[in-house]
Amino acid sequence: MHEWLRPLGQGVPLRTVLQSAGGAFYCARVVPSVLLVAGTLSLATDQVASLARQPAVQEADSALSQLVDQIRASIRLPRQNLGAWDTKHFRESAFDRDAADSPRQLSAGARQPVPAIGSTTRRNLETSVDPRRDLAITGDRRHWAFNACAAAVDGTGLHLVACFIDKAQLFSVDALGTPELRGVAYHHSPSHRRQQVNAMGPPTAAYLRELGRTARPAIGGPVVRAVLDTDIGAIYYYRLSGREYVIGLCLDQDQVDIADDHLTEVVLAVSGPAAAAVQPLR
Repeated sequence: MHEWLRPLGQGVPLRTVLQSAGGAFYCARVVPSVLLVAGTLSLATDQVASLARQPAVQEADSALSQLVDQIRASIRLPRQNLGAWDTKHFRESAFDRDAADSPRQLSAGARQPVPAIGSTTRRNLETSVDPRRDLAITGDRRHWAFNACAAAVDGTGLHLVACFIDKAQLFSVDALGTPELRGVAYHHSPSHRRQQVNAMGPPTAAYLRELGRTARPAIGGPVVRAVLDTDIGAIYYYRLSGREYVIGLCLDQDQVDIADDHLTEVVLAVSGPAAAAVQPLR
């Protein structure tokens, strides 16, 4: 798989997440020859659509990442920030300190601010795409999931999302050319990454679904969400329908959790009550 992912220039996979409606499987690398695996079984059926936001999924993922870092620390190796959990905990701590230092925020009836972290990031995906945003768009803008995907992409979280049906790409949206990524996306040009995702999207999805079939006895169903956390950022697979799915890309390890949450928001927007409000871009 390392050679297979090399064209994207994001390094080797360090953490893999496979999630179905009934459970989740996790695999994290301590060192190249040592892997830790964990599982979350019997997820709440009323929270299926929340995917990466399910508390049980987050708790198991975070616990495994912390265990990996504890083992690495015992052999004098640095932390890997798998899943951006280190960054996420730092954000939460900073938010708590800011809230505690602000008497106005703590006054009775005062509205509390929402920290910009993965588990609580809220985005308005029901509106049409702002034409002023610096996004590169290809494919069918009238697709039923296009607006939700385009609204989720920016230079500070989810950097690219491409939608496929079987092996054919329906559309792609990315912020690879934005100023925010100039110091991050330095391995390849934006056009090269777009071409690579278009070419690698279907085999990536097929590979992750095959992994899911192997893990199916443990997770209890087909994969609806998968994450390949690499040296640099992460690659995501989210199933939209029986044949349609999206491949997501994040190029900043500190934003891996935010990108994951943005893709969960896409699925919520196009599959829940908000779906009717997601109108095609004219």
